Parts: sequence; C-alpha cells; structure tokens
Amino acid sequence: MDILKSYVFTSFVIACLYFIAKSLINRMNKQDKELYQYVRKTLFKDSVLIFIISYLTFVAKEQFMTALQVRTQVFTNEPTF
Repeated sequence: MDILKSYVFTSFVIACLYFIAKSLINRMNKQDKELYQYVRKTLFKDSVLIFIISYLTFVAKEQFMTALQVRTQVFTNEPTF
C-alpha cells in the first residue's frame, strides 16, 4: 500500500474532492447563468492548480521537516559517578 503514502496520490485525491464539491455547488446555483458558465470553464484548471500546489506543499514540508530533525545524543557508556 505504498501508493496511499505517496504525495501524488494524496494530491490527486484532494484535487478530485475539490472538483466534485465545486461541481455539486455549481449545479445547485443555476440562477446566475454567467457565473455558472464561468465556473464550468475554469473548474478543471482550478483542480489542476490545486493538485500542483498541494503536491509542492507536501514536498516542501517533507524537505523542511527533515532539515530540522536533530539527532539526540544518547549516552550508552557506564556512568562516571
């Protein structure tokens, strides 16, 4: 199940959830035809942007967190007292 741990899969799921939620909200709001058409045209582009931004955020977070990890000194010898 390494696919579930990958950042690409997680970003894809986030983008799909955004696409589905925005589509449902847009279908409920058919009163304003201009806004409805605009959202339909930009929905896929927005989903791709969310995928890219979430992927870059996960990668940057991993790079930043690994740089901050400090190894703790462990004393394994006999005490001197």
